[in-house]
Amino acid sequence: MKNALETFRTTRGLTYRELTEACGGRSLNAVYRHCKGDKIAAESAVVYSRNLGIPLSELRPDLWPPEDGTSSSPAPAKEAV
Repeated sequence: MKNALETFRTTRGLTYRELTEACGGRSLNAVYRHCKGDKIAAESAVVYSRNLGIPLSELRPDLWPPEDGTSSSPAPAKEAV
């Protein structure tokens, strides 16, 4: 299963080095690990989003849920008054 970063890389035909250069400041090793499924730190997600235009909700939906209401988690139950 590909994650958003690996999907971005493959659909644009980028090498890991080219993706690293586009991200400015990320190490090649970190970019490779993130493409291969390592959890992306929040700070790294912000860098990828800013430099590549990938929505934060695709990089880390656990921290930035999609805004269109398609979250798979149920709405919290309302307390009875």
